[in-house]
Amino acid sequence: MKSVNNVAAEFNISPARLKRVLKNMLQLELVSDKVSSTDLIKIIDKIGVSGGIEYPVPSNVYDALVEQYKHQEQLEPIKAVAKQYQVNYHSLIEFIDDGLGGVKKALVAGYLQYNVFKGLGKPEVYKTNATRLMNKYFINLASKTRHQTAFLQLNGKKAMLSLLEEVKDKHSARGHIIGFGLNDDSKLTAIVAYTKKDPIIFMPDLQEMTGMEDLRLGHPVDTNKSPVQFIIKFADLRDKAGKKSDSSSKDKIAALNVLLYCLGNHGYSIRPWLTDGELCYIVTTNSFDLNLHNEHTQPDNLKYVNQNRLSLFNDISAQKMVEYLKDHVVSNALIKISNMDKEVIYVRSNLVALRVFVDRDSAKDIEKSALANGTTASGMVNEIIQIFKVALKTNNYQNIFQVIVKMGKLLEKEKKADENRSSQENKKANA
Repeated sequence: MKSVNNVAAEFNISPARLKRVLKNMLQLELVSDKVSSTDLIKIIDKIGVSGGIEYPVPSNVYDALVEQYKHQEQLEPIKAVAKQYQVNYHSLIEFIDDGLGGVKKALVAGYLQYNVFKGLGKPEVYKTNATRLMNKYFINLASKTRHQTAFLQLNGKKAMLSLLEEVKDKHSARGHIIGFGLNDDSKLTAIVAYTKKDPIIFMPDLQEMTGMEDLRLGHPVDTNKSPVQFIIKFADLRDKAGKKSDSSSKDKIAALNVLLYCLGNHGYSIRPWLTDGELCYIVTTNSFDLNLHNEHTQPDNLKYVNQNRLSLFNDISAQKMVEYLKDHVVSNALIKISNMDKEVIYVRSNLVALRVFVDRDSAKDIEKSALANGTTASGMVNEIIQIFKVALKTNNYQNIFQVIVKMGKLLEKEKKADENRSSQENKKANA
């Protein structure tokens, strides 16, 4: 067995520093399955007394120290990761505490890890999981975006950019703007998710996808007209496989570009939200006509115009476009191809206004519940009406009222039970 002095020298630290490392090992219990606390306490007690540096270190303790020493190379300080991704350090710490549920949950999830050579302070980030951690951070930040557009650097000049707009980096790698947030210099910056690469990043140097100049939000939605609403999921923006034989991801991205390009001069709004860790967007507009002549390549067009259109819109067919719209619409709407022109798609809202007064708390609850369930307030109320439509037609209000009261009491009971379970789990996690 090697002596305390030899082991300390091997790690290029003093015996006193080795004592601190062994105390960390004891307190953190990172290798408790390999090293007994008794062995550690014996060595700790010997260091510092006469002849203590010659005390033999058991092989299992030595092996655990070697393992932890090598493990340091796999870790990166949280501050260094924040700097690498250009995010505010305190904002990242706040996300770990609130967004991930605290350090203990981040440790269990594999984002962070302690190391006996690093001390008892903040744990550090697993390098292999840094991208996964930061993707979660950026998705959380994007969900809080309150700007539909922002004036940012584009091709070296200031220009207005929109949520969900497709852009390029300086190496021409494509991605979408999923949100806007303040970087480590407190500057509003686009949050970009690459289409075929995993990282989500702050991208200060954006390059424009030529042909999308008309995407900008020109005017707001007319709230006096019935809405048409679509849900766009974050997963629809990704094509990590990038296989030529599988065109479904490419079609979804092309269809989104077509939709946003069409609505650019029509008026629409985009609102992000996060539910169960999934980032989605509600796109709200009014009834409109989608004319694919504006997005398809045409024989009379200049070559570069057709190249841009093909790159952005992939010459998506009217049938695939209709399928995409029907898959993503969440309000009651008619979507069909025109009988007169097979490249024109009609999108008509089937909603009518019904003036209803509710108390403020109920209005907030409806809005919150709709977002949590991936729909809109109008959509959710419509679904509830559909459930009770039979009873409404028979004018059997008294019976339906009793059913709702019973359902409410049952749900309230389940809610309290869930809160009690959650409280118990949190107590165990923080114990």
